[in-house]
Amino acid sequence: MIHIFKKIHTKYKRRYSIPIELVELEYNSYHIVVKVEMDDKIKGYFIIDTGASKTVVDNDFVKELDCESLIDSEIQSRGIGEGEIETNMVTIRKMKFSDFVLYDYNCASIDFTGINQMYSKYSDKKISGLLGSDILFNYNAIIDYNKMHILIDIE
Repeated sequence: MIHIFKKIHTKYKRRYSIPIELVELEYNSYHIVVKVEMDDKIKGYFIIDTGASKTVVDNDFVKELDCESLIDSEIQSRGIGEGEIETNMVTIRKMKFSDFVLYDYNCASIDFTGINQMYSKYSDKKISGLLGSDILFNYNAIIDYNKMHILIDIE
């Protein structure tokens, strides 16, 4: 059964503007990325992935952050055109996107080696995760390509 969720947009209490960048992977083929800082020490880029149901962090960053793994939290994930991906759940103490900060946020954790190998052909950016629909939906995110930012609302 598929559930369609409709958010009722109310007047926000606080709105954040998070700058985005376009990375051209091939001619006329782009990813949108956003800078992220985790636990005040690790900086990287998240790909904005509206098709990802959950925000995901690279296993390498999880090791550097010494994150708390959630017990019995191994979940199964799939990407389009891929088989199952080994996935674990972790808690990131602090994720900062510009002025927008999330604390003790539960994310999936996967191996981004292949993604970063592909990215190294087109960009010097190291991808540390995917910003998924769990955050985008819950904070009424609006991607504005003209102004090159995402608007996040805190109600």
